[in-house]
Amino acid sequence: MRVFSNHYRRILEFALLAWLASVAGARGNGRLNTFPGGGWSPNGEWIALNIPERKELYIVSAKSGYTFLLMPVGMKMEMTGVFSSAAPTTMTNKPAENPTSASETPVRPTRQIPSAGTGRLAPLEWAPDSRLLAYTIERERRGVFQLSDDSVHDVPAAKPLPWAPPHRLDITFDYGHGSETNSERYVVRARRQDGSPGKEVLFETPAEMAQIGVTRRRAHFASPTGEFFLYPRQTGDGWRLMREPMDKTGVPAPVTMPAANPPYDWRFSADGRYLAVADAEWLTYGAMDAWAEAQRVPVKGMLAVAQWSPDARFLAFSDKQSLHVVARESNTPTRVSTFCSPRFWGWRGTRLYFGDAQTNPSAIYYVEAHNLTNVQQIVKAGNWQTAPREIGFSPDGRQVACLVANFDGSGRQFWQVWRHTLPRGRMAVVHQSTVRRLRDPKQRHQTRTQSSGVGNALRRADATVTPAGFDR
Repeated sequence: MRVFSNHYRRILEFALLAWLASVAGARGNGRLNTFPGGGWSPNGEWIALNIPERKELYIVSAKSGYTFLLMPVGMKMEMTGVFSSAAPTTMTNKPAENPTSASETPVRPTRQIPSAGTGRLAPLEWAPDSRLLAYTIERERRGVFQLSDDSVHDVPAAKPLPWAPPHRLDITFDYGHGSETNSERYVVRARRQDGSPGKEVLFETPAEMAQIGVTRRRAHFASPTGEFFLYPRQTGDGWRLMREPMDKTGVPAPVTMPAANPPYDWRFSADGRYLAVADAEWLTYGAMDAWAEAQRVPVKGMLAVAQWSPDARFLAFSDKQSLHVVARESNTPTRVSTFCSPRFWGWRGTRLYFGDAQTNPSAIYYVEAHNLTNVQQIVKAGNWQTAPREIGFSPDGRQVACLVANFDGSGRQFWQVWRHTLPRGRMAVVHQSTVRRLRDPKQRHQTRTQSSGVGNALRRADATVTPAGFDR
């Protein structure tokens, strides 16, 4: 009876911790981009995205609406070079002067590119020069699309991407059977892109395994420099974060002081010198090499998510729907918002942007790190029928894009990518993918699909409107 009870108690513990991890992850990620794979190219000229319930991968020009449409055509295709030379091209139609529905919007060229795969093609990572895009195929294969010649190439999962820096660490988590005395275990493996020997750490106690399950999708295990990686360990004195050097002769060493509560999230600064660690009661932050002098502030439950400013002088953190900023050497945070969108906030230079959770995440505000009491709204929410599915800033912080679902006069759904140039500029429907789905449940079988890039549906912001927004 005790064995039965222990078994189900362990299942309940894992289920509870997994739920907490999903809630915490949904409540905040400290990013200014919810598009999978980053969405925006580094040069701010392209947006890679998926349309809900569609398998294709869209790569849309933020300026013209020209679209590459990668389409899965089966797993038997050999991706060994250029095989899309005969891909069909949609010709440009004469644009409507005042488009009011999906059927009346102007059409921009869409080039269809066949790709291996039978499921969804999901964007993974842009090359630094924005000429290549890596994407996943069936979660086990990877493809690379080259924009210059419309070619698609296969990259094995075990092989690094062509542009990956040699020092970057890949962290993998394997859950399976362990020794004869313990049938369950977690193995955390780290390897460099240069092919040098990696390291692995074994976790067999239920408490440590549960904590790896909670932190694997949100915490920063790999250091930015690639010299080490972090992981939680339960010692005799309490929970600590351990530092595992990548050198063969290096031995693990504790970074944090012993704590009663396990860490559920930790974030590096961009240079890897500073660390922020959150548990169920405290957010602790400071220099990794001087952790005894670290500052800390209280937080509410397992929902706090932190992000360092690019210069590591300030730390922003969300606590439920409140957004706070604290200087690195201080333990007195300033609350800058009580209605921050949990999915959309983050830094661009010394400016902290965040969406509005009470109305629409595309109602965007900002505050300067040196003047935390002066909150300004920079973009107003679009006049849309639904809230944006995805929203993201370009890497340079000069543009913001949204993926939005709207309905035409017949109740048929169509998806649009809207772009806005900050702080003032043109509002544009740069792409439209129309899934003709009627709202009437009796007519749901009447569907048809068309894909088009949409341009020329532009209007300058009204000079009397401050701030500018997405609406026409």
